[in-house]
Amino acid sequence: MINQYSRLSLVAILVSCLVLVCIANFGVVHASTDVTGIISSDTTWTKADSPYSLTGPILVKNGVTLTVEPGVTVYLNDHYILVNGTLAARGTSTDKIYFEISDSQVYYLGHGIEFTSFSSNWDEQTGSGCVIENAVVNTTLSISNSPRISNNIINERIQVIGEPSVVISNNTITDRILVSSQSTVEISNNNVISQKDYTTTIDVTGGSVVIANNNITSIGNVGNIGISIQGEDHVYVCDNIISGFRSRGILAAGRSTIERNSIFGNTYGIVIGKGVSLTDMVVGEYSEIIIRNNTLKDNSKGIYGPTTATTIVYNNIHNNTVYNIGLRRSSNVTVANNWWGTTDTQTINQTMFDFKKDFNLGTVNFIPFLAEPNPETEPRPTQVIPEFSVWAILPTVLCVSLVAVFCKRKLSTQN
Repeated sequence: MINQYSRLSLVAILVSCLVLVCIANFGVVHASTDVTGIISSDTTWTKADSPYSLTGPILVKNGVTLTVEPGVTVYLNDHYILVNGTLAARGTSTDKIYFEISDSQVYYLGHGIEFTSFSSNWDEQTGSGCVIENAVVNTTLSISNSPRISNNIINERIQVIGEPSVVISNNTITDRILVSSQSTVEISNNNVISQKDYTTTIDVTGGSVVIANNNITSIGNVGNIGISIQGEDHVYVCDNIISGFRSRGILAAGRSTIERNSIFGNTYGIVIGKGVSLTDMVVGEYSEIIIRNNTLKDNSKGIYGPTTATTIVYNNIHNNTVYNIGLRRSSNVTVANNWWGTTDTQTINQTMFDFKKDFNLGTVNFIPFLAEPNPETEPRPTQVIPEFSVWAILPTVLCVSLVAVFCKRKLSTQN
């Protein structure tokens, strides 16, 4: 009997030790920290007190910094964070920050996280100002100033309004980016995925915008438009991969340059003007639009609706199943110096939807054309300036100096 009790005691001790080890490894689970109201002095939300749960809206006052530590989870619930000062939320690649919402949250301007025009701009030199980095953002972002938004997973809408200068880079974004007003915006090196029906993934209705080096795609052809341009400010679209959209890869209804993009697997590769039929009202039909050095292939229709104000040159446009170029008006259009997948003139002509197929339309003039594919159409990766340590720089400087001295002495000897 004593041996049996001894064995039971030993088992109990071992189980107790195992429980203590688990607690030590996984930490003590505690209730969330409730927060609401005005933050009027510098405040830090720590990982030790995480998660934080908003029981009402949060206002970060002008001149005040709210710092969110790596590993913190913030539940916004049905509320929002309004930033008039500084929000510094910088996680790490292994310890991300999470911004969560409730399923019932109503999405409209002013909910989620809003950087107002009074919030502090990000300063790259000092590493200070508003920033969301290495976070998982499951709430809307409204931006009216110039925060740094990078290296995040963002699963809800980003809206840029007012007159900020914003860089949105190196994120995975599974919803929409909306740019309006007089914004100056760079959207670069993001993986932008459309997963919702009848949406425009990047929608530009105003502002000077650069959209570069992004992979913009729609899963299962559910997204409507990859990039929509409908403002009069210049939009530069370059070095992107745009694929899988049920309507248009790019809608170009405003002044824009479209260069070195790979556009494939869409119903329309590029549509010029807003409408897609002869009876639609065309917005921006005569805006200056330059389409050069792109590859448009394996779409249903390549480019639809070019006008006399559209420049289409040095592109590889081929293997689009219905047509490569389709007109919408009675005016003739020239699209010379492109590669059409062949050098046979009759074959190229049959890939043009123009007067020969509809007497209400003008004629596409595609001569002269390229005799081979243009190799300059591939998207170019972002150019990164290499960093050199001191030990690598000093020998280089020394070698250059020795060569200069040698050349100088040789010249002196010759003279």
